[in-house]
Amino acid sequence: MSENRPSRHSTTLAQYDDEFAPLSDNAALRRRVERQLNKRREFMISLGAYIVINAGLLVAFGAAGMLWIAGVVALGWGAGVAAHGIDTWYQTGRRAAGRLAGMHQAFRDAYGPDWYETATPKQLQAVRRRVDEPINKRKEFAMHAAVFALIIPMLWLLYFTLTPDIIMWPLIAMAGWGFGLLGHGVSVFASNRQEDAVAREMERQRALIDAAQWDGEKAKNDFREDGARLDEDGELTDSMAREIEREINRSRR
Repeated sequence: MSENRPSRHSTTLAQYDDEFAPLSDNAALRRRVERQLNKRREFMISLGAYIVINAGLLVAFGAAGMLWIAGVVALGWGAGVAAHGIDTWYQTGRRAAGRLAGMHQAFRDAYGPDWYETATPKQLQAVRRRVDEPINKRKEFAMHAAVFALIIPMLWLLYFTLTPDIIMWPLIAMAGWGFGLLGHGVSVFASNRQEDAVAREMERQRALIDAAQWDGEKAKNDFREDGARLDEDGELTDSMAREIEREINRSRR
């Protein structure tokens, strides 16, 4: 059965979660696209509010001679907007389509081409978590790096404005947080390398298994040690059976 032919079971899966629907299901596709458009709209509203309000703060505090306050607000709020933007980028457009395609390929690898007929929602959820894990790790690291890049300058702005005569405490925060960010990046990179290595080894093992199975099937058509010829089912060929029958008849005469 092809994934392009939705059945009652696949329809039930689609109602449970539209990411489990066959790719040919237009109703599920529409729901996914609408969610993505809503995410983009929410981000654009958030970005618009950020720009308008910070522009007003820049003018107001600039006129009062306290421009640094506007800078602190812009950097602190900007960290949240940047994280929101990265989350939206990962969950929409080409990234979302690639994720869904990879997920459906994983369904096929785990449960065969008729996965939507045989797999349960719980089983598909487990596969989806495995597919999403490396994607989420990359997204979380990107969000972490964006927040770091905006909050550290905010701390330095506060330091030079309010406490320039004491110990350079932003340096302590930057060093500690920086090591944490570096560790996070190394963990994500190593995890991706591990996942790629596992995928390559699985492909290699599949190829070896397929080759071994094919060799075993091919041996059925070979000759037996006694010279008898076998067909593809491992039985004597018709011509070989007739030859044996003639030999038996001659021996009886």
